[in-house]
Amino acid sequence: MDENWLVGRRGSDVYDSDGDQIGTIDEVYLDEGTSQPEWVGVVAGVIGTRYLLVPVGNASEYRDGLQVPFSKSYVEGSPDVERNDFHGQKKEDLYAYYGIDRSSALSDSSFAGAGSGGYDIE
Repeated sequence: MDENWLVGRRGSDVYDSDGDQIGTIDEVYLDEGTSQPEWVGVVAGVIGTRYLLVPVGNASEYRDGLQVPFSKSYVEGSPDVERNDFHGQKKEDLYAYYGIDRSSALSDSSFAGAGSGGYDIE
């Protein structure tokens, strides 16, 4: 996933594997080791009441936004997170939930936003 393309889609829709809208892109988080996009922060809910993190490893362009390879219900069932609270056990819970291998071959991701490996596009 190209960082510039993804960053330029702030406010665009995020769709599930069936093409149903999940929410909108709020932030992009980069992998500390590769500087490649690894997660998007998604604002969901009728009045934007839920914040979700979704991996973009197998995501693709779709319509005017981004399509992720998960169902809407699966994404909505992910562990609860808050915009600036993606550390420790919450981070590990997200990796486990989405089945992302945290082997030593992978670099550590930063969920802290700008200044520590993440990219805050607000």
